Amino acid sequence: MNDEKRGDRVARRQRGIYEHPKGSGIWWVCFFDEHGRRHRQKVGPKGQALKVYQKRKTEIAEHRFFPERRPEPRVHEAIESYMATRERARSVNDMKRCGRMWREFLGEDTRVGAVSPDDIRRYIRQRQAMNVRDSSINRELAFLRAVFNELIEDEKWDGRNPVLSKFSKSEKKNRRTRYLLGEEEKRLMEALPTFRDRAIVGLAINVGFRRSNVFELTWDKIDFEAGLAWATDTKSGDDYCVPLSAEALAILRGLPRTSRWVFPSETGESPLESCNWYQRVFKPACERAAVRNLRFHDLRHTFASRLAMTGAQQKVIQTLLGHKTSAMTDRYTHLSSQSLRAAVDRMGTATATATDVEQVSAEETQIADSSEATRRSRTGDLLITKGRRRLPAGSGGCPFLGRFGGYAFRSPISRHRQAPAW
Repeated sequence: MNDEKRGDRVARRQRGIYEHPKGSGIWWVCFFDEHGRRHRQKVGPKGQALKVYQKRKTEIAEHRFFPERRPEPRVHEAIESYMATRERARSVNDMKRCGRMWREFLGEDTRVGAVSPDDIRRYIRQRQAMNVRDSSINRELAFLRAVFNELIEDEKWDGRNPVLSKFSKSEKKNRRTRYLLGEEEKRLMEALPTFRDRAIVGLAINVGFRRSNVFELTWDKIDFEAGLAWATDTKSGDDYCVPLSAEALAILRGLPRTSRWVFPSETGESPLESCNWYQRVFKPACERAAVRNLRFHDLRHTFASRLAMTGAQQKVIQTLLGHKTSAMTDRYTHLSSQSLRAAVDRMGTATATATDVEQVSAEETQIADSSEATRRSRTGDLLITKGRRRLPAGSGGCPFLGRFGGYAFRSPISRHRQAPAW
C-alpha cells in the first residue's frame, strides 16, 4: 500500500514545473539552456505549463531558443534594492559598510553580469593584504552573495552568483579575554567628564547589557520596586531581565528623567548616538586613564568575569547574559590568576580539614564500639549494634534527618518510653 502511494506521488510530481505560491494555481516552468543558464517563466495553469516546458526543451535541443535579453541592473542598484527592505535590521550599519566597500571596489556603474569570480578573488587578496580578519571578510562576502541571490530569486537577473561558497575563509577564533581591573575602572571613571558618561560605563559594568541595549534603555524597562532591568530587541532575539545591584539602582536614581530614554540625545526625542559617544568620549577617556586595548563590549566581559570570580555557576551567568547556549558563556568565564590560586588554596585547606575529621571520627567510633559491646537488653541478651555516631549539625535531634544524611540512629524516644498504664 505504501509503495502504491509513493508511486502515485512520483507520478503526480512533474519535472520542470512548480506551483508558486503553493495553492495559488499559478505554475512556473524552470529549465536550463545549452549554456547551462537557468531560466524561469511564469505561465499559469498546470496543463499549459507542461506544454510550455516541453516547447522550451525542444527549442533548446534544436538550438532555436533565443531568450529576451533584459537590461542587467547595476551594482549600486542591486545593493540599494537589497537594503531597501532591511532598514530596521540590527546589523544595518554593518550592511551599509559592506555595501559602500563593494560599490567602491566594483564601481558604481558596473553591471552585475560583469562581476566574475576572479573579481571576488581579487577583493579577498586585497583585504588580506590590509590585515583584515577572516571573520570580517566572510561577512562582506556573505553580504554580496545575498544581494545576488535576491536578484536571482526576484527574476531580475538570470545569471549565476559569482560569490562562490568556497570563497569563505576559515575563521580564526577572535575571542578576547579583556576585562576591566579594579584600578583601571577607578582611573577610567575619573577620566570621564560628566556624571552621565560615568553612569553609562557604570551601568554597563553592573548589568552586562550590550551597547545597543544600554543606549536604547527606556525608563519603562526598569522596575525600581522589583529591582529589575529588561533588555529587549536583543541579539539573540529573546528579551531577558537582570536584577539590579545597589550600585546600579543608585546610578539610575541619580539620572534626571527628561525623556523616555535613560540616556537621551540633546533633543530628547531619540537615544544618545552610541558610535558618536564611543569615539568622542569613551576612547579619549581611556587614553587619558592609560587603559589600553579596552572596548565598550569589554564592560560586558567585566560583568561576566566578576560573576565567575565570585563563584557564580555557569547557568547563572548564561541567564544573566541572555545567552541561548552555554557555549557562548564559556568565553566570558575566564578567571583571573588570583581567583585560580585562591581556589587551589581552598582545596588544600579542605583536604587538610577532611583528614582531621576522619581521624577524629575513627577515634570516636572505637570508643563507641567498646561501650556498646557490653550493652544488654532487658532479657539479658547481648545487643549487637553498630557504633553510634553523633547526630549531624542541623538535625535538631531528629533521627529521620540523620538517617537520610547517611546515618542509622536509635531514636532517643524509644529508650525512655515508659510502659503504658494498662
